[in-house]
Amino acid sequence: MQYPTPRSFHLALLILCLGVGPALAQELDTPVELEETHRLGLGARIAGLGGTAVAFTDDLSSLLWNPAGLASIRRGEFSAGLQFNRDSRELSHFGTSTAVTSPTRLEHLAGAWPVTGVARSMAISAGIHTLAGLEQSAFKEGFLVEPVQGTPGLYEVDAYDRSGSIHALSTGVGVQLTRNLSVGATVSLLFGETRERVTVANYRATLNGNEITFDLGTPADADERLFKQEADRDSDATGLSGALGFQARTDAGVLLGGVIDLPRRVVWTGVGDAVLEDTEKVDSFSGFGFRDEITLPLSLAGGVAWQRDGVTLAADLRWTDN
Repeated sequence: MQYPTPRSFHLALLILCLGVGPALAQELDTPVELEETHRLGLGARIAGLGGTAVAFTDDLSSLLWNPAGLASIRRGEFSAGLQFNRDSRELSHFGTSTAVTSPTRLEHLAGAWPVTGVARSMAISAGIHTLAGLEQSAFKEGFLVEPVQGTPGLYEVDAYDRSGSIHALSTGVGVQLTRNLSVGATVSLLFGETRERVTVANYRATLNGNEITFDLGTPADADERLFKQEADRDSDATGLSGALGFQARTDAGVLLGGVIDLPRRVVWTGVGDAVLEDTEKVDSFSGFGFRDEITLPLSLAGGVAWQRDGVTLAADLRWTDN
């Protein structure tokens, strides 16, 4: 970590870190990806097949994977599920620090109903499901300079915490056009929330007998290395997305499927607060507004599946526009 120079520069940098993502997570070599792209829930069978569901969904899980599969529903279905994740991150940095997140939340709540007298087979579905959990925690601390009797040391603390999730409220319809061909469509309203907090500090470490005390010193110390920066940000997300799909069965019993996931646009808006404290004074910004926009591009997926005597073989291939 570089030691602070101008106060205004570092306060602006602290606010910026909340806008572009947790710097500590990058130090932990977290893959660069958007949690909003994850697909969670709606179908233990599909989870067991690694998410290869485009060609053969034929139940309520079609609402998420391929809406054309809704046309195969012959009676009402209802499903609900919970999700539990545990994430533990360990970082060695002048010692070892561990950060753990373990949230439990509603994974999905959905239903589907067949519609008679309209087509060969038709069903409608509606539900809410969690697209992604946005929890993330990272923490590191340790001595940059060890204290000795009569000489203070320097102790660093960096922490980042984020909680929240993003969900989709979806409605879909599937229609069987011919004996071997079905089509479907879904529309999803996206919404979510996050709360973020980041702390970056260098404390003076003073050795008093066998005890070590931490503080930011006094104005008489005039030590530019000592500072504490904190920022909080609360935000809400809204967005819209949709999908179009088809499923077909060949005379040989091979299942084919395709899905077009339309571009997904998510807008995050909210307010934040930031504080910078050192040996001389405290500066703060309160209630600053912000707006972040994420647009996930068009994505196409194709799949093939074969089923016999309770055995299913399936494969999917997905292409996403750059």
